[in-house]
Amino acid sequence: MSTEKPASPYLNLYLGDLKEPWEAYCAARNLKPGAAIRIAIEAQLKSAEAVGTSQPTASLQPSAPEPRKRYEITLTDSEKAAIASRLDGKRTMRDWIASAIRGALTREPQFGAGELAALADSNYQLQALGRNLNQIARRLNERKAADFPASRVADVEKIIKTHTKAASALMRASVERWPLA
Repeated sequence: MSTEKPASPYLNLYLGDLKEPWEAYCAARNLKPGAAIRIAIEAQLKSAEAVGTSQPTASLQPSAPEPRKRYEITLTDSEKAAIASRLDGKRTMRDWIASAIRGALTREPQFGAGELAALADSNYQLQALGRNLNQIARRLNERKAADFPASRVADVEKIIKTHTKAASALMRASVERWPLA
């Protein structure tokens, strides 16, 4: 007799401070929150099927370095201005366009210098959080929890939430280079 638990068709989802706005959004559309999530998931899966499920190619290294070939495109003045406004001062318009194309083809983030600097800072902050969590665990394992103020745990939790929002914004910014106005 198998002791394995059968896979559940249900999804448990923690929304945190998004729960109230989500419920309001659903109520305004006369939908149950679970039904709206199911509709969103179905739309994402259908969209993924339409685009194709091929693996990203950026992570695959070519067997030999590929030479670049020149390809000319024409842009309107407003398109050129929009690209120029997104340049970080360290990349050229040509590099930015190549990164945008590469990102669209591979569906992988293409980070600019500013984003790379922010991610480096992110890694530094994560290391500091790891040290704080190790200190908390050591105190709790030593049974010296009385010496350890509970506010320290709340501080670490606040730092993690702030950091997570910032990292998510960076990733979203990389994927959504052309915000809709």
